[in-house]
Amino acid sequence: MFVSLSVWQVMLLMFFGAFLLLAGVFAGGWLIFKGKNAVQGEGFFKGVPKGEVFHIPDGGEDMEETEAEKSVLNKVSDFMKVFGGQSNAKS
Repeated sequence: MFVSLSVWQVMLLMFFGAFLLLAGVFAGGWLIFKGKNAVQGEGFFKGVPKGEVFHIPDGGEDMEETEAEKSVLNKVSDFMKVFGGQSNAKS
């Protein structure tokens, strides 16, 4: 029932198993790295898309604050006043 293998065949099987183990460890590490460092819109192999999606406006463009931004700035200002810090929020 058992197959008798020579010493070299056993060594070859052990090296093959070690190679599969290392390949799995490296693949798992790469997947964890990609998962932790992924940004919105990034493809699995393609990387980050270029274009208007990730466009940051220059200083000369319309820099009007929205109501949501004003609300957050007011909350930050109140928080900093409570804990004795300074706030850069505009009132």
